[in-house]
Amino acid sequence: MIHTNPSIFNGNLSEFLASNQPFYACPMHRARNILGLPFAAGNGHPFTEGMIDYLNDSTLKASHTRMKKFYDRFQPTTLFDALFQTRDHPLIKSLSDETIKPLTDISSKDYLVPWVEEAIPMGGFGQNMPKDEGSHYLGPVSHRHLFSEYERIKSVVNSIRRHGFDVAKQTDTIRGYFLTHNDDTVCIIVGGNHRVGALAALKSDTIPVERHPDRPTLVTLDQLLDWPMVQSGRFSPDLAKAVFLRFFSSALKPLI
Repeated sequence: MIHTNPSIFNGNLSEFLASNQPFYACPMHRARNILGLPFAAGNGHPFTEGMIDYLNDSTLKASHTRMKKFYDRFQPTTLFDALFQTRDHPLIKSLSDETIKPLTDISSKDYLVPWVEEAIPMGGFGQNMPKDEGSHYLGPVSHRHLFSEYERIKSVVNSIRRHGFDVAKQTDTIRGYFLTHNDDTVCIIVGGNHRVGALAALKSDTIPVERHPDRPTLVTLDQLLDWPMVQSGRFSPDLAKAVFLRFFSSALKPLI
């Protein structure tokens, strides 16, 4: 499925980071979106599950897919809701309301993690669509946006199924960065979400990820006190740690 290419590094992440090769063959089960949702099948990612529904029944309408169910059920109003869903999440339930205010005070339409310097728009607002029609990361989305995203993922998955995935022919790469904790690593996908979802739906074991130029390549807890949002005092060390560890856990509520 993924065409063999010497620019794709297969092996240890630390060796990849020390190399000059542009792409890392990231294990699919370690790929997460920017809210920590795994792309691997069975975890509720709307693109992956929507493509699997389509592959199982090509006549299925967008309104009858698990993609639609995701956007109906996952409609957080704050970034706290988007990341943790519930005050009872084990990573966060012991923290005070004051400690978590940096997340409860920010809209789910904005995005902020403690290892970056400032909040940015959530993104994922669709091709040539206004923001009020929704982001593909969370609901609600308009019917037009749902239909557009479904048509897009159908096109992507059909193209990869017919022609395979060739990094040499990409005009825009899958981009991300890495979080490492103990012996575990996850890759946060910042660009190329549709292609990652397609590769997951088609049961690829890996995805070729390029380092994102505007993100730190590797984030670890050892660096916590140097993270910009901790340095500025906006995030306490406890909240920053909880956000970091969230990417190594799964959401508690089923989203599909």
